[in-house]
Amino acid sequence: MLVFLLGVIVVGGGWFAYQKFYASKFAAGEELEEQMMGHQSLTLYGAVDKYPVTMQINIDKSKVSGTYYYNKKGPDLVLTLRGSLNAEGFMYLDEYDEKGTRTGSFSGYLSNGEYEGEFVTNKGKRMHFLVK
Repeated sequence: MLVFLLGVIVVGGGWFAYQKFYASKFAAGEELEEQMMGHQSLTLYGAVDKYPVTMQINIDKSKVSGTYYYNKKGPDLVLTLRGSLNAEGFMYLDEYDEKGTRTGSFSGYLSNGEYEGEFVTNKGKRMHFLVK
C-alpha cells in the first residue's frame, strides 16, 4: 500500500511539474506560431503576360497589401495593391496607380511561394501572370 501511495505521489508530482513548467511554454509557442503564420512578407518575381515584374506583398491573415512594378519601367513607377486571401489560397488584388485610381486586378492562387492567375485591366484586357 505504501509503495502504491508513493507511486501516486511521484506520478502526480511529475504531472504537476510538467503542467507548470513545460506545457504552458509549449502552448505559448504554438500560439505565437499561429500568429506568425498569419503575417508574411513576400517578394515575388515573374511576369504579367510577357512583361517582367517585381511584386512585394504583405499578408496579415486574410488582408493583403503591397506594391509592384514593371521591371522595364523600374521601381520609380510603383503600383499599389490591396486585396484579400482566403483559406483555400485564392488571392484577389486590386491595382491602383499613383493617383489612387483603380487600374486593374489580379486574381489567382498563392501556393508554395507562387502566385498565378489572371490580370485584368480596367479596359477588360486579360493576361496570364506568374510570380514566385
